[in-house]
Parts: sequence; C-alpha cells; structure tokens
Amino acid sequence: MTDSERALVPGSSSGLPAHIERRTRIANRVFGELERRDTEAFFRRHPEFFRLVVSRYYPLDEEIIGRYADCWDWSWSGLSGNEALPWSEALIDCFAERWHWGDLSRNTVLPWSEALIDHYGDLWDWEQFSWNEALPWSQALIDRFAGRWSWEELSQSTALPWSEALIDRYVNRWSWKHLSRNTAPDTKMEGLALRLALQQPVGLSRNTALPWSEALIDRYADRWLWEGLSDNEALPWSEALIDRYVNRWSWKGLSRNTALPWSEALIDRYADRWIWEILDWNKALPWSEALIDRYADRWSWRWLHWNKALPWSEAFIERYADRWRWERLSDNEALPWSEAFIERYADRWDWVGLSRNKALPWSEAFIERYTDRWDWERLSGNEALPWSEALIDRYAERWNWGEYGWNWAEYGLSRNAELPWSHTLYDRFADRWDVNGVARHYDGNIRSLTPEQVDRLMQTLSNHI
Repeated sequence: MTDSERALVPGSSSGLPAHIERRTRIANRVFGELERRDTEAFFRRHPEFFRLVVSRYYPLDEEIIGRYADCWDWSWSGLSGNEALPWSEALIDCFAERWHWGDLSRNTVLPWSEALIDHYGDLWDWEQFSWNEALPWSQALIDRFAGRWSWEELSQSTALPWSEALIDRYVNRWSWKHLSRNTAPDTKMEGLALRLALQQPVGLSRNTALPWSEALIDRYADRWLWEGLSDNEALPWSEALIDRYVNRWSWKGLSRNTALPWSEALIDRYADRWIWEILDWNKALPWSEALIDRYADRWSWRWLHWNKALPWSEAFIERYADRWRWERLSDNEALPWSEAFIERYADRWDWVGLSRNKALPWSEAFIERYTDRWDWERLSGNEALPWSEALIDRYAERWNWGEYGWNWAEYGLSRNAELPWSHTLYDRFADRWDVNGVARHYDGNIRSLTPEQVDRLMQTLSNHI
C-alpha cells in the first residue's frame, strides 16, 4: 500500500483530510457515550453483578473505596484480588481492617518490599506468603523472616534464588521428604490412578528449580525423598545416572517421568522394574504399534486409553477393540474423531466422557443427533461447543446453569468463558445465571464506565444495602 493510499484509510494515524478526522473523532465520542450509557443501564438492572465486577475489575481509587466501604466484595474474588487497584502501602494501610489478608498474601501485584512485609508481619498468612513468587526473594529476605516462613511451602517454590549455598544454609529446615495430599484429582481417575494422583511427592526433592547436578544429588543422597527425585524432570537424566542409583530410585516415579532418555532399549533394559500400570500414561515413550505389540501382555489396558501420544487411528483402535476400556477411551481428545467414527461405536462409548471431550466435531446438527445420549451437565461446561444465543435458548431446560458441575472440578454454564457473553445474553437469561460464576470471568464491560458513572451506581447500591 502506498503512502497516498494509506492516507485515505479511516483510522490511519495521518494524512486524512481535516473534516474527515473531525467527523471520525465525533463519531467515536458519540459511540463511546452510547456504549457507556448502555453499560450503566445494564448494571442498574443487575446491581449484584455490578457489585461483584466493580470490586473485581475496576481501577477504584482510595477515596471511592472508603466512601462505600460497606458495599464492596473484599474477598480474593473482589478487592483483595483486584489487580487494577492503585496498590500502595498507603492504600493497604488505609483499609487494613477490611482486607482478606490470606488472599492479600498471594496477590502478586502489591508493591512488595521487605519493609511492607515487616510492617504487616502479624497479618500475613505466611503459608500463602511462602508460595508467592512476586516477593523480592533473596537470601537476606529468607534470613530476615526465617522463623515465620512455612518451610514446607518454601521448599516447593521455584522463585527462590536457589544455590547449593542456600540449600546448605537451611539444610535442617527444608522439607526433604514429604508427600502432598491433592484435594482435586482428575475426577475421571479410579483405583491406582486415583491413589497416585492423591499422593504425589513434593518438597525439595521434587523442586525443578534447584541447581541439579550429579554432585548435588550425591551430596544429599541420604536426605532426598527418592520418590520425589525419581519424578523430577529437571534432573540431568541419562542411562548412566539411572544405573548409578538403580536401587534407590522409586520405579513408580521413574515410570511416570517424561524427561528420561526414553528408548526401546531403555524400556527393555529395566523391563522387570517398571511399574507398567503407570508406564501406560507416559506420553514420552517412543510409542508405536510395534512397541505396544512387543509388551502387549505387560501393559495395563485399563490406562492406555488416556494416553494421547499413542499412534491413534481407526485401524489401531479396531485392532485392539476388545482390550480398550471404551468408557474411558471416550475422554481422549487425541482420537481421530468424526461423526462416522462416533456412530460406528455408538453403543460402546461412555457419553459422559464424550460430552466433556473438546475434540469432537461439534456442531448444532451433531448435538441434535444425539440429544438423548449427552450428559448435559458435562456438556454445559464444554468450551468447544458452537455456542450461540440460539443454541443456549434451544436447550434452555437441559443445561446446568450453575457455576459448577456435579463437583467443583467441573464447570457449569455460568462459568463457561466461551459463551458469547454480552449484555444481551446476560439480560435474556438473567434469572438463570449464577451471578458469582459469571463474575469470575465476564466483567460486563465495567471498565468502559467513567468514575462518575461508577459513583452514581454505587450511590444507588448503597441505598439498598
């Protein structure tokens, strides 16, 4: 495009005739005013939604926060987690008795300094604090508050200035041997898979940020939790390293570690040591039909169906049709999904799994074809559907309109960020939404409002509280 052509393009930065630039500015100003009026009117219709999103997303100043102090949502979902606030020590101090200090302790945008940390030392949640990667981490900071940190959490942090000297300085404080209890495992797991998800090694042995070397491993050989070490992808893995500590490793950890130098020779060398039920999940193996055939009687066919790295094809699936657990195969997004493929095995699939699978060939016609087979609870949280107001309206009585699905690890329609969110959509189904769920991801265009508009809306809100 030449300079003369570019000069005729609306919105270009220069070259427009003066009267066109003037008209464009006027049109933009009018459009902006109309948008702001529409947004203000929208929030007047939905005061609780306004209260939540203005607390969570708007760059409020100290004066307006103080004026309506009893109206805000002060939680992590509101002011305590609002990254748009003009955070300063003065702001924090002004509302010290209002903040949720546990939530504030994990906020990464505060003006963190040793002085700020010290000033509110008795208010911080030091367990949350020890996780916060935004703190000005240094050996001096760690020294200064050595008696306050949660060393179990600190041992897992990748933000510390890790060095052998730092490790040695606090050798008796680190959590070397610890197993976590994960409260939110993948809800599709069961049996051994669930137990392994619930109990994973954490602490120093699992920390990928340490300056790993064979010398470091050897130096603290009697302190490491070797299950955590075995699972750690940051170690300088080699066959020589594996062989050197062959009787110390947790072969459960090694079997799920994707950073090992995987090859058929390595698999064969330690064939009697691997935990094959875990090896099934490992995406880093050199998967091929030949490899699967070679160890056909060792694989746990209960778990292979979850592995996206297998050489999936319809022929491959058909070849082992009687071995797969079809109800679990349904969750795998790596399969060669097509309507014909789904129809071919319609009576084998688990339709709960299919309903949450984002890789299916989603279309309105496809959804209609199997209306009575879908699990609408899972379908409501599936971000891959061809979402539109028409689709939502068509199945209004089938969706789960809540924030969460049947457990808190799965979302309902109100928490689905891929819906075509707009004022119109919110208005149309206003009596169905879970307002907290929507406010977690949709701001209603709150930041288009002027401070004066926010003040007017807050006045109205405060009169009704």
